[in-house]
Amino acid sequence: MYRKPILHKYIFNEIWPTSLASLLVFTLVMIAAKTLNLSEWIVNHGVHPLEVGRMVIFLLPSIVLFALPAVTLIAVMIAFLRLSSDNEILALKSSGVSLYQMVPPVALFSLIACVAALMTSTLGVPSGNRAFKDLVFRVAQSKADLGIKERVFCRPFSGVVFYVNSFSQTERIMRDVFVVDKRDPAFPQSQLTDDIPSVYQWYGLHHGTGFTILSDHRVQHL
Repeated sequence: MYRKPILHKYIFNEIWPTSLASLLVFTLVMIAAKTLNLSEWIVNHGVHPLEVGRMVIFLLPSIVLFALPAVTLIAVMIAFLRLSSDNEILALKSSGVSLYQMVPPVALFSLIACVAALMTSTLGVPSGNRAFKDLVFRVAQSKADLGIKERVFCRPFSGVVFYVNSFSQTERIMRDVFVVDKRDPAFPQSQLTDDIPSVYQWYGLHHGTGFTILSDHRVQHL
């Protein structure tokens, strides 16, 4: 006769180390992908590496939440594959242990992963995303050229489209700027200006013209 607590503990101890290793691998791969995307900010825009590192840390809850379901599946599969390759499952079946009697540790581990995912999605992800957006906003405030390219329509933030004919990094001034603001769908605005001192101060347009499109499609100058 076998003792269920010993068997369940044995199977559980086969699962959780694999899950931690898998989670570490998934996290490192996702961090590497994010770092490659954010490294452009270091190379092209002079953002400090520590700031990029903080961005990656703030994205960790989202990465962990994305990886947890796959990690849980992989850990269970690898654990039972090892038991099968060592003929331990065959030995357990020969002792009268069915597969259903091996389910409780798997169910317990799945429940723990579910609770961890729930807590991460309700607590970690919102806080991390909010901190990430705040940090990106502060970095963008200090780097006026972040996300702005010459002679290319770009969207540095949601609802606002920029077109910059020329940008001086030394003077931190954009010239011949066309701005479309659709953050309020009922009241879209467009701005044409000779120069603008900062992306986040575009309301202070110099030598510019503004107009909006009314509901009847008439154009009104501001």
